Amino acid sequence: NDIIWSYVSRFELFKNDSSRRVWRKPNEKFKKDCLSPTVKHSPGVMVWGCFTRDKVGPLVLLEGSVTARVYVELLEQHLLPFMRSFRNRTLIFQDDNCRIHRAVIVEAFKEQKNICSLPWPAQSPDLNPIENLWAHLEKKVRERANVPRNRSELFAVLKEEWYKIDREVLAKLVDSMPRRINEVIKANG
Repeated sequence: NDIIWSYVSRFELFKNDSSRRVWRKPNEKFKKDCLSPTVKHSPGVMVWGCFTRDKVGPLVLLEGSVTARVYVELLEQHLLPFMRSFRNRTLIFQDDNCRIHRAVIVEAFKEQKNICSLPWPAQSPDLNPIENLWAHLEKKVRERANVPRNRSELFAVLKEEWYKIDREVLAKLVDSMPRRINEVIKANG
């Protein structure tokens, strides 16, 4: 209940769904209404977000390469204000074992700012409940009547839907952690 779950995700402007089916009559083979356009390289956005059992944190658009210095700036500008919003509550920050997250300047920053980190196994996104939150967010964006037409519209829609996520969704994801951990233990890691 006192963990800030975090991670990055990429959202594409055009989702290529290869399992989509179209029913048509033989003479409708090339009718525009019966064709699904494809996009080879869909433009998209990379975002960083975090959440607790109680609420979502900021959703941050990531541009260019994320280096250790960029990550420190992200933590300083977005994570710290979010943590302060909990006033006297001590929270534990979860991020993965990505090389930049364990860089000397990142570790020094966390120590200097008293950010307590949750030990996290490498390459284990299946354990992180934020992966399910990203899927929930993607679903909400795709359910909208007006789909985003460019990267800035996509980020605006993502942000709008992100801040509308219900607390029950967050609580359910956090409550799933004991089951997830038990499954990993049962499978010997």
